[in-house]
Amino acid sequence: MTKYWAIAPYERRYAEQWERVWHWNLQNGHITLGWGIGRDPSHLSEDALLRAIQQRETDRSQRSQRIIHRMIWNFYHGIKRGHVVVARRGLSEVAAIGTVRKAAYYDLKKSRAMPADYKFENFLDVDWHDEPRDIKFNRQVFGQPTVLPISEQTYISLFRSPTSKSFTDEDEKDFPEGKEAYRYHKSRERNQTVIRIAKTQRVTADPFLKCEICGFSFRERYGRIGVGYIEAHHCVPLSESTAVVKTKPSDFAMVCSNCHRMLHRRRPWLEMGNIRSLMRRKQA
Repeated sequence: MTKYWAIAPYERRYAEQWERVWHWNLQNGHITLGWGIGRDPSHLSEDALLRAIQQRETDRSQRSQRIIHRMIWNFYHGIKRGHVVVARRGLSEVAAIGTVRKAAYYDLKKSRAMPADYKFENFLDVDWHDEPRDIKFNRQVFGQPTVLPISEQTYISLFRSPTSKSFTDEDEKDFPEGKEAYRYHKSRERNQTVIRIAKTQRVTADPFLKCEICGFSFRERYGRIGVGYIEAHHCVPLSESTAVVKTKPSDFAMVCSNCHRMLHRRRPWLEMGNIRSLMRRKQA
């Protein structure tokens, strides 16, 4: 089962250092955690970890000590390979989304290369998706803890309009499409928000984002650079509509570039079943 985590890679009040640390994390495919006990905590039991924190953080309240304990424990034992990480910039901005590639580990050598005054020793390897990036909200969307689990509903809601005032309880949301627009040529206006939600829902269910026609995965073929890449095909041609229509995320299929081009090779558009049949006959 996929779980979702919001993680702050560095303290936002140190804005310049935050950016340096974040780009270092992004380029090296990991995310860091500053809270620690001065040694590798991965082998400790929950009780032993709490005692170590109490001995180290003597000037903090018991409540604060338990919050620190929960963050470190979740980082090392709650977050698993395949889970989704939201790197947050402060409390109201998404820096990036990624899929956990390797469980958390303690690394002093890697810590020394960290471009900041305070060196973090706890690491989690993450395949960062090319999109979405740098989504800003006009309200607080994250809690204070450095490591915090978030619900699937909250995760999906992050990809609605950043200025949206509330989260929806519905699994699917209708969006208007079909208004005539002129952008270099006459076409039907597509709402990018619904496409973004559709892709987000799919990568949640299938981190490898395999094409729904041929099974091709950009991540499997190209590695890290292909993480999160896929094209969205609208199963109902909007060019056949003369009015504003309603489109849901489930109206899109996720397909590779080749299959997408073949679907639009002629008019009326081919259906996905047609392409699958062509491929089966070719293989026979």
